[in-house]
Amino acid sequence: MVTQYPTYTGQIPILGKIIAEDIPYEEFLETDYGDIHVEWVHGKVIEMPGVDEKHDDILRYLDRLFSIFFEYYGGGRVLRDPMLMRIKEVGVSRSPDIQILLPENLGLLKGLQVIGASDLVIEVVSKDSERIDRIQKLEEYERAGVKEYWIIDPIHEEALFYQLNSEGLYERQTPNEHERYYCGVVKGLWIAIPTLWQKPIPTASDILEWIKGMKSS
Repeated sequence: MVTQYPTYTGQIPILGKIIAEDIPYEEFLETDYGDIHVEWVHGKVIEMPGVDEKHDDILRYLDRLFSIFFEYYGGGRVLRDPMLMRIKEVGVSRSPDIQILLPENLGLLKGLQVIGASDLVIEVVSKDSERIDRIQKLEEYERAGVKEYWIIDPIHEEALFYQLNSEGLYERQTPNEHERYYCGVVKGLWIAIPTLWQKPIPTASDILEWIKGMKSS
């Protein structure tokens, strides 16, 4: 059974291990934290969980899926951790597992960070990041105006998809009866949910064959 989480209201303590406080953002950018994966949240440096093999497999698959789609049809750009996404109005600088920028928003990419909201963000849940990904980041990305947010949870084999509605609020989207989810931001792209959990992950040639028929499906 999938764990249910309350809605994050911004009033609960910051989730994650705090390793430094009262750090100006410019200092955060200039500091070498070594092999530790960190993000900046309201002046605090937060240590984020590491990545295991299953997590890495899903990231490689999704990177391939979007990259090959963009190469075949033309389009946006795929960015991976440790690329930062600086959301000034929310007061955080997150490092999503995957960010997608469409061509019209490539100007947001400035060196080591995206200044503003990416068009689509994907977080793959790890053992110690469930509440962060499902609650805190969900609210942050909604407030920032990230048009689409995917939460991929290999622990429970659950994929959640959210799109902003006309009021700027996330609405959860439901895959179709064939367990396909059609991306809202990248038109024509879909993913078959069971392929997220398969081992080995789909090959580049498998993905290319799917992509060739995506625009017309």
